[in-house]
Amino acid sequence: MTCICTQCRGAIADPFAKQGRTRIQRALLLTAGWFLIGVAMVGWILPLLPGYVFFLLGLLVLSSEYVWAEKLVQKVRRRFPRVSSRMDGFAHSMTLRWNAVFS
Repeated sequence: MTCICTQCRGAIADPFAKQGRTRIQRALLLTAGWFLIGVAMVGWILPLLPGYVFFLLGLLVLSSEYVWAEKLVQKVRRRFPRVSSRMDGFAHSMTLRWNAVFS
């Protein structure tokens, strides 16, 4: 999937592409992904915290490193197309932020 915004100029919208990733970047990604999954678990217990949102975000982050997470993301995309478009928007915004921080 390619991006259509003027900042990316048609680059592939993968915020966590593996090329050129350092160990620190990978550790930050994994920590962020597992933290979001943990917040989702807390959210399923607490009534004020939407656990499914954090679970989807955590899966999206972890899908760059784990095949099982990528398969779950693909299932969610097929089952819920509207959620898929929102996940793509999140991935695009993360691409811009990730490139700004680590460039």
